[in-house]
Amino acid sequence: MVKKERGITLIALVITIIVLLILAGITIAALSGENGILIRATEARDKTIETQEQEEQTLKEMENYINESLEDEASVELTDIYPTLYTDGTLGFSNNTEKIEGKEVEIEYENIKGRSFIEFEEQPWYNESTKIENVIFANEIVPSNLEVWFGGCNALKSIEGIENLNTSKVTSMYGMFNLCSSLKRVNISGSNTDIIDLSTLNTENVEDMSYMFSGCKALTNIIFGDDFNTSNVTNMKSMFQGCIALTTLDLSGFNTQRLTDMANMFVQCESLTNLTFGSNFDTSKVEKMEAVFAMCKSLTKLDLTSFDTSSATIRNVMFMGCESMKEILVGEGWTEPSEADKVNMFRDCGVTGVTKVTGT
Repeated sequence: MVKKERGITLIALVITIIVLLILAGITIAALSGENGILIRATEARDKTIETQEQEEQTLKEMENYINESLEDEASVELTDIYPTLYTDGTLGFSNNTEKIEGKEVEIEYENIKGRSFIEFEEQPWYNESTKIENVIFANEIVPSNLEVWFGGCNALKSIEGIENLNTSKVTSMYGMFNLCSSLKRVNISGSNTDIIDLSTLNTENVEDMSYMFSGCKALTNIIFGDDFNTSNVTNMKSMFQGCIALTTLDLSGFNTQRLTDMANMFVQCESLTNLTFGSNFDTSKVEKMEAVFAMCKSLTKLDLTSFDTSSATIRNVMFMGCESMKEILVGEGWTEPSEADKVNMFRDCGVTGVTKVTGT
C-alpha cells in the first residue's frame, strides 16, 4: 500500500513538474517572444525616448525662433532723421546730412529723431507745407511715430522711396496724410502709376490710424500689402473720410480684433462703388459707428455679414445719404439699433432697412 501511494506521489510530482515547465515556457514566450512583454516594453521605452527627443528638438527650435525674433526686433533702433526742403518743392528725408544729388537746398531742418507731432503746426516744415509737391525717402529711416507728418501738405502729389521708411517702431499713423488733397502717388521706387502702394509698410505695432487719409480728394486707389497689419489698431475714425475720388477699397486683409472706434470711417466717399470686408474685419468691440457709411452716394450694395454690433452704442446716421443703395446684408451678429439711432440711420438712403442672412 505504501509503494502504491509513493508511486502516485511520484507520478503527481512528475505531472506537476511538467505543468510548471509548460507554464514557464508560456511565460517565457510571453515575455520574450516577437510580441512579448519585454519586447513591447522595450519598444515603448524607445518610442518614449524618441518622442522626448522630438519634443526637446521642437522646443529648442521654438526657443531659437523666439530669440532670433527678439534679436531682430532689438536690432532695429530709431535712426537720425534729417529733413531737407529743396527749391523744386521736394521734401527729402535721410539718416545722414548728405543731400540729394542734383537738387538745390532751400532749408535744412534739425534732426527729428524720435519726435512726433500732434498738430500740423508742430511740423518743422509747417510754414513751407504749401510748397511741398514731392517727398523722397533717400535712405532708410526709422521713426517712432508718423502722426500728421504730411498733414496739411495740400500741394503734395507723390511720395517716392516708401520702401526706405521703416515703420516697425511706429505706434501711430494718426492724420499721416490728412488733407493731402493733391496726393495721387505713394509708390515703391521705379513705379510711375498713380496709386497709393503701402505694401512695404510694417504696421504690426500701429494702434491709431484715425484720419490717416482724410481729405485725400485726389486719391483713387490704395494697395495694402501682407505687412499692413491692423491687428493692434483701436482707432480708425475718419480714416478715409472725404476721399471723394476713391472708387474701390479692398479691406479683406484687415484684422480689426481690437478696433473700438470707426465713426465716419468712409463718410463722403462719394465715388466708392466697391467696398470689401473680410472675415477678420471684427467689429465686436466697436462702440462708435455713427455716420460710418454716410454720403457714400455710389454704393449699391454692402456685405456686412461679418459685422458684430453688440458693443455699438452709437450708430446714428450710419447709412444716411447712400442714395444708390439697393441692399445691405447683415449676419447674426447684427443687433437692433437704439430708437434714437433708428430715426436717421437710413435718411436719404436707397433702402429703409437691412437684410439679415441666417447662418452667418
